[in-house]
Parts: sequence; structure tokens; C-alpha cells
Amino acid sequence: MFVTPIVNNAAATANAFNAAVGDFYTAQITNAQGVYFNFRIPSDFVSLVTAVVVMIPDATETISYDVATDYGGSGEAYNTHSESITDATASATLSQILQVSVANSMTLLSANDYVGMFFDSDTSNLRIIGLYIKYQ
Repeated sequence: MFVTPIVNNAAATANAFNAAVGDFYTAQITNAQGVYFNFRIPSDFVSLVTAVVVMIPDATETISYDVATDYGGSGEAYNTHSESITDATASATLSQILQVSVANSMTLLSANDYVGMFFDSDTSNLRIIGLYIKYQ
């Protein structure tokens, strides 16, 4: 399952995408900015295999990022489950597609849950492509 950002608070518009990188149109965020994802977990979900935010870095560096999630099913509070990842890091290489794990922000997922996620970074100019989720 692949999800694209719905809002980029760096662009301050409803259009999350604001930077072209080759033929990829990305949501570029910089220091203390981020992107939001909203999505529903499919009804055939049993367990999470992987969840990664996919991006194209603009430099070779160590990036730092935070993730916050709220999620629950129909009839539950929107924040039945609220989890976060803070100050995670990953090694990035200029213009090479990078995946960073966000799985630890969704440890209690169930089939049919609705998820709101905010991904932000203290690193300059990350160009977000989307969120990839693999489940079984």
C-alpha cells in the first residue's frame, strides 16, 4: 500500500507537493517542517511487515526525524492509540531514494483502523515521495 502526503506544512497549502526532482514531484520539507498522511488500514490486515517514509535527500548526511500517529477504528476515539518516534536518525546519500522506518509509531494497528500521521524533520530539504506500508 502506498500513500502520498495530503498536506505539507512547508507549502502552507492543501497541495502537499511543491518540488520536482527529475520526474518525481515531491513534498519538500526543511527544518521543523513536515507532512501529514491520512489512511485506512485494509480489512485483510493481520500484521504490519514494514512501514517506511520514502524520500529523496538533497545531501549526503545524517537526517533526524520525528513521527506522531493517532489511530482507531470506526466507533472509537480518533486517538484510541497515540504513538510517536522522536529523534530517530538515518544515513542519507545525495539524490538516492531513502526509506526510513515509521513502524514503531503503529504498534497496535488493527484491520480497518483510520490513521493520521505527522512526519517532521530537523534536516534541511528532505523531498518526501510518500509512505509505503507492507502488511500480511
